[in-house]
Amino acid sequence: MKYLSIILIVFFISCTSKIRVKYVYDGDTIITTKYEHIRLAEIDAPERYQDEGLEAKQFLSSLILGKTIEIKRMGKDRYNRTIGKLYLNGLYINEYMVVNGEAWSFRYHGNIFNEEQEARKQKKGLWRFSNPEAPYKYRLQHKY
Repeated sequence: MKYLSIILIVFFISCTSKIRVKYVYDGDTIITTKYEHIRLAEIDAPERYQDEGLEAKQFLSSLILGKTIEIKRMGKDRYNRTIGKLYLNGLYINEYMVVNGEAWSFRYHGNIFNEEQEARKQKKGLWRFSNPEAPYKYRLQHKY
């Protein structure tokens, strides 16, 4: 019985389901119409009040706000937000944010670092600046 419970939990967490986006908080966090807070897996976008934060939020909003998308839930973060991979008509949104220079890829928790390197080379989005401040550094300075 113990093993069956574990299998069911893993199945539930890795399930793909449909959600509707009610609000885009910033470039890597959204809220659904059912008030589920979702943190996009594998990426880190500039914070709301950080340079390029508004641009990242607007970019993500233009893609998914008010739309029904698919989510693959990966678990929860320390703030109890769902960590998820988002898809719109087969497009992997998390990766698309990185490809367009609107977010960093997590080097240790994802597989889209090469896409970040390409966006840097092409000076897309935040990479048009010579040395954009990484969100984790911004959070340390501003006590997030």
